[in-house]
Amino acid sequence: MPYFLAFLVIVAILRLLSRGFKSSSRQSRRAQARAAWRAEYQQYLQSDAWRHKRYLVLRRDNWECVECGRRATEVHHKYYLRSHREPISALQSVCRDCHRQIHGLRSPVSRTRYDTHPGPLWEAAE
Repeated sequence: MPYFLAFLVIVAILRLLSRGFKSSSRQSRRAQARAAWRAEYQQYLQSDAWRHKRYLVLRRDNWECVECGRRATEVHHKYYLRSHREPISALQSVCRDCHRQIHGLRSPVSRTRYDTHPGPLWEAAE
């Protein structure tokens, strides 16, 4: 009988451990997928296709921020498509301050190493 109880305890422990490993491997896969998407997105932001699309959006909005009316310097994605084939209607011209506010990021006064980056990877507010 004591061997049977020891066996059950070992089986229970192994099940709990395997669930933890499955969860962590799933999280790891998600983190890898996010990193791959970010790398792909950064490459897209450097492409001629994005530069042209960005120019069209800024010109459409007369280089004015759609949120506050100041001079727009950035283009905000209302939503992201995996293939980066978003329609022009899914983009809007915004100033830097409004873009940061839309993404819930730190105020422009606090300088981080991400401040020079035009994408959504700025340091999040704490």
